[in-house]
Amino acid sequence: VMQDVQTSFTDFRPQKVGKWNQPDPSFVPQYAAFFMLLSDEKLEQLRSFGSVFGLMESWGGTICFFYAVFSIIAWRWNLHLFRLQVKGLDLRDLTREQFNHFGRLVDTSFQVPRELQEMHT
Repeated sequence: VMQDVQTSFTDFRPQKVGKWNQPDPSFVPQYAAFFMLLSDEKLEQLRSFGSVFGLMESWGGTICFFYAVFSIIAWRWNLHLFRLQVKGLDLRDLTREQFNHFGRLVDTSFQVPRELQEMHT
């Protein structure tokens, strides 16, 4: 029947009726009130404006950590891809011309020889 109870701890009446329906002369109407409950938890927040240097100082450790983690992951990924490209090859037999300017191995096994490239059919 009644699903929720709402309670107001603020009394906005202009006067309070006391004993024998007479106005209470000591009553002061409330326009704002605070209701405090004691609890076993305490939340404390402090907000202040800091400088840009303080922000860099507080974020510096996090940035350095993620830079180190992602650089190690990228280095391992590049090493893995390089080993896949040169698998079964002796690196001492390869020359600089067999790699492109990005460092990838250029497979010349399927290319047409220069003599046949200049021929027109």
